[in-house]
Amino acid sequence: MKSIFSKCIFSTLILLSFYSCDRTSCETDNPIFLNNEVLSKVYQTEVVNKIKSIGTDNLRFWLADYLEKDQNDYLVFYVQNKNLCAEVVMHIDQTNPAFSQLVETKGKGRFNAEFRGVTFDISKNDDDKFPLHYTGHERIID
Repeated sequence: MKSIFSKCIFSTLILLSFYSCDRTSCETDNPIFLNNEVLSKVYQTEVVNKIKSIGTDNLRFWLADYLEKDQNDYLVFYVQNKNLCAEVVMHIDQTNPAFSQLVETKGKGRFNAEFRGVTFDISKNDDDKFPLHYTGHERIID
C-alpha cells in the first residue's frame, strides 16, 4: 500500500515538473504585432522597445526557430510575460565557438526549450532589420 502511494506521488511530481517547463499560451492586443509580419522591421522594433521597458529579468524566452537569411544566422524566440506576447529575432554570430552546437544543428533539438538568462546587445545601427545580437544564455530547460 505504501509503495503504491509513493509511486502515485512520484508520478504526480514528474508530471508537474514537465508541465511547469512548458510555454504558456498567450495572446496580444498590440496592433503592431497583430498587423505586421514577425520578420518586419516595425514588428522587431516594437519588440525591442517592449523588452527595454519591461526588462529582460521579467521575461521568459523559448526557442521558436532558426533562420538563415542574407548569409546571416538568426534565432527566433518566443518572448513573453504578463504584458508581452511576441517573437523576437536575434542575430547569432556563427563564428563564435560558444554557439557552435546551436549553429551546427540549426537549433534542432532545442526548439520550444526555455532559454534562461538570455543576453543580447542592441544594435546602434538604424539600418538593422533585426537589432538584437544574441550573446548567450545561462541555461536551457528542455
